[in-house]
Amino acid sequence: MNLRKGFVILLCSLSITCFSCGNDDFFEEEIIYKNDSIIYTNDSVNPPNNGTPGDTTLTDTTRTDTTINSPNTKTDYYYIETITKYMNQSSGGVSVQGAACHGDYLFQFQDKNAAVFIYNLKQKKFVKKITLTPNKYNHCNQASFSDKYYSTEDMFPLLYVSGSSSGTYNHVQVYRITGYEDNFEIKQIQEIILPPSNKETWVYWTCIIMDNDNHALYAYANSNTRLIKFDIPDIYLDTVNLTDYDIKEIIDLDFIDHQQGGIIRNNILYIIFGVPAWGDKVTLRIFNIYKKIEMAKLNLTDLNFKKEPEALFFYNNDIYCATNNAGIYKILLKNY
Repeated sequence: MNLRKGFVILLCSLSITCFSCGNDDFFEEEIIYKNDSIIYTNDSVNPPNNGTPGDTTLTDTTRTDTTINSPNTKTDYYYIETITKYMNQSSGGVSVQGAACHGDYLFQFQDKNAAVFIYNLKQKKFVKKITLTPNKYNHCNQASFSDKYYSTEDMFPLLYVSGSSSGTYNHVQVYRITGYEDNFEIKQIQEIILPPSNKETWVYWTCIIMDNDNHALYAYANSNTRLIKFDIPDIYLDTVNLTDYDIKEIIDLDFIDHQQGGIIRNNILYIIFGVPAWGDKVTLRIFNIYKKIEMAKLNLTDLNFKKEPEALFFYNNDIYCATNNAGIYKILLKNY
């Protein structure tokens, strides 16, 4: 064999070897719904002129209360172009709930705060499972990253985990994430205690969604559709007790049962509902919480999405949904 021919064979061998040493479980995406009926499209997920909070800043002693009613006629600003299964999960069949994404990493929490499962979304791979201190009262229905970093050296902002399994448990765990990949560590650095339920705060099974654009957080519940706005507490306090006097705004939405996870971006609330095993339709609802209008109510069950949704998150400017052990899905939203 001459040297040139041998060198070419060696290069081909190395190339094949390097390709095969990647993630063996790399998932081939599967489209489960495709809309072929829309002619006009606008690639922007967010409609123009969403509004900015500017002149609506409230003082500590004032509050606005608003009810958003669903319109009687169809006025959706959005439609769904495709729903694609993006990757599998590796949670071993346990009940997994709220999830939050930052950068290329997704953190999904197990019911009762038993563990967190970490995924690299770019590589479509499971990174690791971290066992946490169990809390039988925390269903972990919602996980939400803030924009606040405990240390300037941290790779991730603080992560807020909430969602009562007892009805009246109204605590929020705040976690700090350090390390990288196999060396990830997660530690609780704060507990927020929300006001007890009363005529103002009638929220049971309480969850928290962060509104990082406006440096606020919203409490909501899967027993009703009331959103209650608070300022984000000082992150360096071990325990924070919020009261009715800390409420900045109350927004009542049209009722729909069994809320799952949600996310707020650019004054838009995206929130998903439904437990198919209980006969619910899986429904994605979109609200402009600045303009106080409902922008879409989208039935995903009729679009072949029949899994239990648990969390919504943005990745590369698109909406994704993490389910309870049925995979992670990309929901491609378009504007009319």
